[in-house]
Amino acid sequence: MAKENTQDFLFTLFKLTTEQFAVFEENYEVEGELEMSLQSKFKVDPKNRILGVFLLFKLRMEESLKEVLIIECGLHFQLEKKSWDSCLSNNNKTLTIPYVYASHFSTIAIGAARGMLHAKTEGTSVNHFMLPLMTVDKFIDSNDLVLDLSNINTKKKKPNLK
Repeated sequence: MAKENTQDFLFTLFKLTTEQFAVFEENYEVEGELEMSLQSKFKVDPKNRILGVFLLFKLRMEESLKEVLIIECGLHFQLEKKSWDSCLSNNNKTLTIPYVYASHFSTIAIGAARGMLHAKTEGTSVNHFMLPLMTVDKFIDSNDLVLDLSNINTKKKKPNLK
């Protein structure tokens, strides 16, 4: 029997952003093979308790190496204070997000990128491209996410996720 998690980890999706978007229909060759790359990165705004998950998806022609599509979405999750505090350690110099939540945030980011991809390519010749179904272990490791807060300036008024 699985052990029940007695501590709630509460958060909200604070904001969804399109960080990058470009389609190069002129580079797309119907008969050619496509190469896909997927990257994710996490950023943090400690003052506002926001964790940013940024997912970058690129397609390029395998032979010519010309970009066909670039999309990067940003999901900004605000953690409830008690949840945030439970992740702080090392005199508030590190934030450790348990893998189960880091992977959950990444899964949400993949779904958001899929929706952006469809909405932004509707009516174009590349609308049939899909971000494939996958498990997040393809692009994040299975360890807890540890973020260094010691070099982050928290005096800014706006979230500092870039």
